[in-house]
Amino acid sequence: MTTTALLLTPDAELTHLQLPDHPEEQYELLEDTVTGFPRPAIYHRRAVLHVHDNGTGLPPNPAAWALASFWLGRPLPDPLHGPIVLTGPADDDTDTYTSLPADLIQQAEHAAAAAAEHRTTNPDTPFAVQLAAAVDARCMSTPRPTRASEDTPTP
Repeated sequence: MTTTALLLTPDAELTHLQLPDHPEEQYELLEDTVTGFPRPAIYHRRAVLHVHDNGTGLPPNPAAWALASFWLGRPLPDPLHGPIVLTGPADDDTDTYTSLPADLIQQAEHAAAAAAEHRTTNPDTPFAVQLAAAVDARCMSTPRPTRASEDTPTP
């Protein structure tokens, strides 16, 4: 079974990844990709952001920050740093991460596009306010699920 994930870089570049099927191989790929210990961060029930454990020395990742803020429903108090891998939640039976759902992939694509556009068109404006507004506007085309739909398993 193929596991689809996304790599979101500090430059707002988004790359589709295929994760291995074995837990140890997934971990090694995540570790290599985030350039250190991959800490899972949960900002959405159907997604995991794999971030560098402490981010020391890594550049901020505005697109990941804006996406996580959108999913959480409020701005994160601190920036996220370095390359970040997005997956679906862990499968308890196989100890592997699942594919990121298609609607969340679309929201990540919107966040990356908004961050890239913001960086080129508004280089001197306050980052957090402008980018959060841009991501909210783009991601609203794929709205956050309601509580009832979050608890309903997806096929």
